[in-house]
Amino acid sequence: MHFLQAKKLTKLQAGFTLIELLVVIAIIGLLSSIVLASLSTARAKAADAAIQSNLVGVRSSAELRYSEKGCYTGTNDCSTITTYRNSCLPNFSSGDGSIFGQANISAQITAAQLAGGDLTVCAITNEGTAWAVAVVFKTDTSKAWCVDSAGTSKQINNNIPDPTPYTQSRLNNDVIGTVCGT
Repeated sequence: MHFLQAKKLTKLQAGFTLIELLVVIAIIGLLSSIVLASLSTARAKAADAAIQSNLVGVRSSAELRYSEKGCYTGTNDCSTITTYRNSCLPNFSSGDGSIFGQANISAQITAAQLAGGDLTVCAITNEGTAWAVAVVFKTDTSKAWCVDSAGTSKQINNNIPDPTPYTQSRLNNDVIGTVCGT
């Protein structure tokens, strides 16, 4: 009996077998790949939430400007604003007469653009009576978030004819005048 006990002790002291170690490593690798895939999806969704948050901030800042100036302007003269509907950045600067040239609004649009895709549209009417901004989502480039001076804050979709990634001209067309479209 003494011989059997010595043999058991030797096996216990030897540790794990190579097969056992390989199985554990394979399981850890599988679990880590699942976690990394989930993390990637979560980052993209967080970027979409950042777009929405920044554009809501644009609306709040624009309404403050309107209450101060009587129009969506960066100056004291509403008559200097001309109609515009195209890509937001870098087309506006701090010297621009529209609200998009305001430092805080420009920074919020830039942050939204950096969080999402490269496509944006800013639209403003003559004399700054209405505006709209849209930024394409990171998770799905056939969708964008749009806010406007009418209080709309919604997702717009490029569904013509099927969901396809936005182009600049198509995004421009989905912001009809200064209203968030489809």
